[in-house]
Amino acid sequence: MAYFRSLPNLRKLLDAFSRDSRWLIMINADPDAMASAMALKRIMSHRVQDVTIAKVNAITRPDNLSMVRYTHLRMERFFPGMLPQFDRFAMVDSQPDHHPAFKDIPFSVVIDHHPLSEKPLSAAYCEIKPEYGATSTLLTEYLYNLNIRPGKLLATALQFGIKTDTANFERHFYDVDLRAYQYLNRFADHVLLSRIARSEFHLHWLEQFSKACTNL
Repeated sequence: MAYFRSLPNLRKLLDAFSRDSRWLIMINADPDAMASAMALKRIMSHRVQDVTIAKVNAITRPDNLSMVRYTHLRMERFFPGMLPQFDRFAMVDSQPDHHPAFKDIPFSVVIDHHPLSEKPLSAAYCEIKPEYGATSTLLTEYLYNLNIRPGKLLATALQFGIKTDTANFERHFYDVDLRAYQYLNRFADHVLLSRIARSEFHLHWLEQFSKACTNL
């Protein structure tokens, strides 16, 4: 049995890229979305003129902030005035009706693992796989099928995306999520992954924990 499914439709995704196109990848930033955007940007590299990742939300969780810092992920905060700078638009780990900022943007690529929205999707390339625990799993399959070896930081980010969306494989995960995680294991930085995962608490929370213990 093959490690991952074969993806003959990937040719359709690659055909959407052209050397002179400028792409904006839009996300509602969480670990799975950020890792998936990193992977899609890696796939686009050397195939398009430029790729920018933009988030529509503020990042506040310490582990998410650590992921951005340790993986050197460059993102911009989305504002409508930036749209004319780009020719094409992509979205990962979400769908156009999941956030008001996505409304009326002509997405060419939509890749997600959440249940399919009721509103029809008009993207030229669209893959929605609710039977996957994380979009990071989907993008790992894409990298594998394209013979792209993920670098250390990308592999670590994808592992963290899978860990987060499956709650450490305690909810909504499938065999393919385990296979993707195991495949990434040979490329990821395990010390870095542990460091990101342990960054879950703000230091100023310690005062609240102290008060709670005293009240007990």
